[in-house]
Amino acid sequence: MKKYSIFTLLCMLLSASMMTSCLKDQEDLFEESSSKRLTNYLAEVQTQLMSAENGWVLDYFPDREQSYGGFVYVLKFDDQQVEVACELGDSVTDTRVSLYRLCNESGPCIVFDTYNDFMHYFATPSGSSGPGGYEAYDGDFYLLVLGISDDKNTITLKGTRSGNVFCMHRLTESGSKYLEKVQEMNESYVSSHFYSQDGRFDVTIDLENRQIAFVDLMTQEVDYTAYVANKEGGLLYRSVAFNGREVTAFSYDTAANQMVLPEAGLTLEGIIPPLHESFLNYAWYLSYDSLCSVLQKNWAQAAKEFLRAFTVTLDYCTLSPKDGMFDIILGGQYHTIYALNTTLVDTVNCIVNLEAKVPHPQDVNVNYMEKNLNYYDKFNTVANGKFQVQFLNKPRSKALLINVDDPTVYYIATKKKVRMGVDKFAN
Repeated sequence: MKKYSIFTLLCMLLSASMMTSCLKDQEDLFEESSSKRLTNYLAEVQTQLMSAENGWVLDYFPDREQSYGGFVYVLKFDDQQVEVACELGDSVTDTRVSLYRLCNESGPCIVFDTYNDFMHYFATPSGSSGPGGYEAYDGDFYLLVLGISDDKNTITLKGTRSGNVFCMHRLTESGSKYLEKVQEMNESYVSSHFYSQDGRFDVTIDLENRQIAFVDLMTQEVDYTAYVANKEGGLLYRSVAFNGREVTAFSYDTAANQMVLPEAGLTLEGIIPPLHESFLNYAWYLSYDSLCSVLQKNWAQAAKEFLRAFTVTLDYCTLSPKDGMFDIILGGQYHTIYALNTTLVDTVNCIVNLEAKVPHPQDVNVNYMEKNLNYYDKFNTVANGKFQVQFLNKPRSKALLINVDDPTVYYIATKKKVRMGVDKFAN
């Protein structure tokens, strides 16, 4: 009995010794507290943010269903502020500066917590429901840091609201130069529908909502996802199985009008649409500099009257056959929308009849507009009449509209968002 007790005691002492050794190993593994480790990690994140001389490209997807977007942002950080440029700007050099901070929000987080027109565009609610309404566009400005790549050139992020995962990539050129290339790519598409020469594969791009659909006509399999533009073409939000391989990106060859899917080993030919579809299926922007002298005179007078009567400037003018509207934006936020009826008169020569009308009586703008039609009528020459549409470049992103009945009335419309540019004539 005595020998057994001693043996048992020795075993207990040995076990205790081993447990002590294991605990010591755990202490060696986590020599710092979790809060200290988080603090050190956030310091490393900030070091990397600030180390990018040209800044970072943020491939931003605002909606939790990725139903619109992504969008390209360029972010340049110092120790307190971030300078933001993006596709929403009036130009590639248009920026906004605000504060940011790093903190713990269920993990390491970058927070853009002071208002920034660009950074908070998709997260700022308005008074209505739906996208852009009281839930805004589902956008994020609290971004969890999921990781930094080994080469320090990519930071993976997750939106705390949408749950979307997206990346920031270190820029190797100036942010404005990168945005300019992205803009050129967005405006270069001759086609939005592509097919393989053997007739099996079909790809369609929704250029406005940044969606791309992949169809295998042999198996009848269809898959689609959002994408974000880059200077080669675009990056998919998630990989898509196509031709037996995983596709994560595509490129677009403007000169050949081809889509290339290098991962799938496919080159797809673009289908060139009829001229009238290239006009009717899009929204177009107008500016003072794009007008003939007759229209410039009218617009300058209208700008002066608006500024005197309402103390607001005229910012944008959109002619959108696709949406059936002729839209004038004042003071950066006030929309006055005419209903636009567009009728195709001549398919061969691409002649259309445009008719802008005061909105339906139930529209919230109708009373305001009826009281102030004398101001708006000076704009209507561009949206009323029979016009021949001539495209001025191969991608059909710039169109000349000539009034058939009075050729001295003409103007250039572009897919690129441009300001009206009449402020200097309103004094």
